[in-house]
Amino acid sequence: MLGSLALVGAGLVVASLPYWLPPAVVALRVRIFARVNGAGTVTVPSRHVGVEQFRRLYGHPAADGRSRGAALSDLFWYWLSPGPHVHQEHLEPGERYEQVAHATRNLLRMPRAAAEELTTRCAELVLDAPGVREGGLVRLRDLLMPVWADFYYRLVFDEACPPYARRLIVANATDVASALKCCGLRHMDRRDRLTRFLVDKIRAGDVVPNLPDDLTVREQALYLQGVFFNTAVVQSSEAMAHLLMVAAHHPDTQQRLLDDEAYREERWDIPAELGPEAGDDGFPGAPEETALAPSTSGGNIDRAIHFFELPGETVWGATARILVELLEHLTESRQN
Repeated sequence: MLGSLALVGAGLVVASLPYWLPPAVVALRVRIFARVNGAGTVTVPSRHVGVEQFRRLYGHPAADGRSRGAALSDLFWYWLSPGPHVHQEHLEPGERYEQVAHATRNLLRMPRAAAEELTTRCAELVLDAPGVREGGLVRLRDLLMPVWADFYYRLVFDEACPPYARRLIVANATDVASALKCCGLRHMDRRDRLTRFLVDKIRAGDVVPNLPDDLTVREQALYLQGVFFNTAVVQSSEAMAHLLMVAAHHPDTQQRLLDDEAYREERWDIPAELGPEAGDDGFPGAPEETALAPSTSGGNIDRAIHFFELPGETVWGATARILVELLEHLTESRQN
């Protein structure tokens, strides 16, 4: 009898994992961040500092750089290794940042039509591969990472991505993302294999634009690894996964996205407070004419702050900024 009850209890715990484990991991992560920051810091947002105050703080012109010396910033450097000292998001303002940002803009410069064609080609190549569509449970981010690994490889090197390189990129990006989310330990061997691969590619002269001259070959490899084959791959995959999860609640919208090219061109701004059941037409609670583009906030702040509002979540910060810059560069030719 006791054994049966134990089995039933264990089964209930396992079955309920998707409901309580993710919030528990997020709460633990926030506690770790607050503890690392120390007693003399203020966690934002929190019960003491609301979201609006956070947005104003985040958008303040003085809130730049990586907060050198801050314990939490050092922890992120540990998770992002190797190469956080040349990662665009972690450079202090100055000449090196400008050179790195200029290289990023050059790499991202692509006509919209070409970007759409490349994305379609990468998606078909990866998602139509044998075994991918056999059904079963799948983690969307893991399904999409190879697509974006292929995309950014072609963007940087202007050549087809060999399966070996795609596996290196996905292994690196997955390892960094898992460590940052407190879901796993670092595996530096996986990251170092990609670094060595990129060093060899740079020495062979395979990168399309010129990389910053004041970086060594290894630093150039680490720059590409951090900005494109980590941050860009992870955040593009997670952004697409979020949108697919929203669309999954609305079959009519899925069909319209397939059939109506003009509708696909629109971009929806989905209020964070609205759940999947909040709207009857299209995406939840969002009018068809609104845009799935970031909303901005900041009052009298000198620069705009970008947010992608999704059900139950706000995509902000570096993720939103990268998505905005990517959209701007990919649509640059059509605007001109």
